[in-house]
Amino acid sequence: MKKILLFILSTVVFAGVHASQYTYLTFVSGNDTTLMSVSGLEMRIQDDELLIYNDLVDDVRLPITQLSKMYFSDEKGEGGDVDMQTNSTVYITYNEGSAVVSVAENISEYVTVSVSGSKVVVSQSDEVSDETCGEISYFLSGATTDGSFSLFADFRTTIVLDNIDLNNESGPALNFQNEKCTVLSVKSETENYLSDGTDGDWNGCIVSVGSLELKGKGVLNLCGNTAHGILSNESCEQKNCTVNVLSAVQDGINCSQYFLMESGELNIKGFSDDGIQVSVKDGGATDDTGNFIQTGGDITIYMSGATGDGVSLAGVMSRVGGTLTIIEDTRLKPVGVDFEKPLKCYTLLGVLVGEYDSLKEVPSGLLSGVYVVTQGSNAVKIIR
Repeated sequence: MKKILLFILSTVVFAGVHASQYTYLTFVSGNDTTLMSVSGLEMRIQDDELLIYNDLVDDVRLPITQLSKMYFSDEKGEGGDVDMQTNSTVYITYNEGSAVVSVAENISEYVTVSVSGSKVVVSQSDEVSDETCGEISYFLSGATTDGSFSLFADFRTTIVLDNIDLNNESGPALNFQNEKCTVLSVKSETENYLSDGTDGDWNGCIVSVGSLELKGKGVLNLCGNTAHGILSNESCEQKNCTVNVLSAVQDGINCSQYFLMESGELNIKGFSDDGIQVSVKDGGATDDTGNFIQTGGDITIYMSGATGDGVSLAGVMSRVGGTLTIIEDTRLKPVGVDFEKPLKCYTLLGVLVGEYDSLKEVPSGLLSGVYVVTQGSNAVKIIR
């Protein structure tokens, strides 16, 4: 019995569906196969049918209960058939309250997917290896206020963030249960947002039980509303991408074995404990365990309100390149102004910088200098 590869759980509209690199999209419904050009592709759920549109034909209606597969392809074969995908890729598109999952044909037997609302759980077979299908990649896009992506695997995987806006009220936004390496690739020219809920028992907005590699040339913004911003039970490495930890109840980044910054930009603020904490893995599993290593890139850690250290290590610090800037809280003590309440921030020339819920919300990229903060008729100078 073949696995069901398409999961659609709510009445939503989807446009594009990551099909720009493909020519056709095929739907298998019962004994029928429907071929659609991806030009102007849109999908809509109405009652118990999937409505499909493109620039070339009128709408096509398919019963959801009979829909068993959908897959993209580059070429149209003889007899109107579409060649099966062989790119070992899974596409996940979020839309408020729902998620659509498309699995490449060549990996269908190695991937099991379950979807509940906007929460997606993927389990890879332990048969995945270089001898079978090789590494599987997952593309995440779309937005939802209560969704997540959880992956259970034991072979190296790549997760690509493509303009994702993902918040999970009941757990990590991204949960990688993979003791091998997980690569989190931030797609070039995209800006991505991740956050978790409050008062939970999980340990981070991003949780990885194995080593975590942050790569790509896009921007990742995240908030750790229960514990850490990023938690890796093994090493954490960053290359090329920009990562902004906007807030964290505990550490901005918490990892074991080692932390390695090769290139890119890392900004951490709004945390209460340590900016980056590197602990010992299993009593010292590698020569680098507990170490902070920087060969390039720019790290800026804003200490305002934190009780710990900018960088806390169980091992040693090794820096041969890049910049590491730890900005202490140099603000003047408030007189008549509560920095935890809404305020306005001005330059000394009286130009309004912005209105914020608290001083912590003032952008970390604000140029160093003297500013005026006001609440009602009260005002105070601050130094950043």
